[in-house]
Amino acid sequence: MDDRAPAVGVSIADGGRRVMLKWHMLRRAADDPPFSIANLRLGLAAGASLEIDVRALADGAWVCLHDDGLDEETDGSGPVKAADTAAIGKLRISGSDYAPPLLDQIAREVAITPDAGGCLQIDLKEPAEGLSSRAIGRFAAAIAPVAGRCRLSGTDWNAVRTLAEAVPSLSLGFDPLDLAAGRGLADADSINAFVEEVAATAPAASAFYVHYRFVERALSFGINPVRRLKQNGAMVDIWTLDPSTPDIGDVLRRMVEAGADQITTNDPIEMAALWQRRARGGKDSGRR
Repeated sequence: MDDRAPAVGVSIADGGRRVMLKWHMLRRAADDPPFSIANLRLGLAAGASLEIDVRALADGAWVCLHDDGLDEETDGSGPVKAADTAAIGKLRISGSDYAPPLLDQIAREVAITPDAGGCLQIDLKEPAEGLSSRAIGRFAAAIAPVAGRCRLSGTDWNAVRTLAEAVPSLSLGFDPLDLAAGRGLADADSINAFVEEVAATAPAASAFYVHYRFVERALSFGINPVRRLKQNGAMVDIWTLDPSTPDIGDVLRRMVEAGADQITTNDPIEMAALWQRRARGGKDSGRR
């Protein structure tokens, strides 16, 4: 039995403001394997912000995996899209004794757990051209009953919108990682233009997911992209900060002061503890 209190690592307090700590790949601690159903249950009960990555299988089902290949994340091999539900059930997540969870299983857990105010982010790893009608149908069947407690996100805004058309009540999020590819973003003008492009690309997004290094660079030019992206009511998540991030104490403070609503982390328990130590006047800058 896990003796860590479920509420630990859910959020940090900044004055009267609550900043959520999102459990990246359902991790509560750095040594947790990803996509743990046990952690999902704890997080749902605690009202935590949770995140899974999803990919489509050959039979149209969806599985919690990040990469397009099975080799790194499981004891299997080959492309994820070539595997079906039966094949996935025989695999094990690396470092665990469980198979990669299917989205159907995740959705059932959400459905049977009382709503404690958290949100499950479903991060889409399929490009728009990889969305078959069968996969779209199976996604909708799984998520429609719990859509009010979920948010669909991705770096391919067209893919996000295409999949979301099958579940109109689902809120959407956009990560501009692909949009930033190949851009220098080395001066104030280019950064300002990019932030405006992000906002214009995904006007229906209720959340934006932005890498902390981009926010750091923008702040160095006197530009606060967090404030701009929040102007139309969206929330902003900064990814990914861990205790091992260089100068984590100072970086975390800057992200919170910039207005971040949420911090993505692989170790929410230790991140919450780190913030508390700093609030008490400690000089903890995190692990190196």
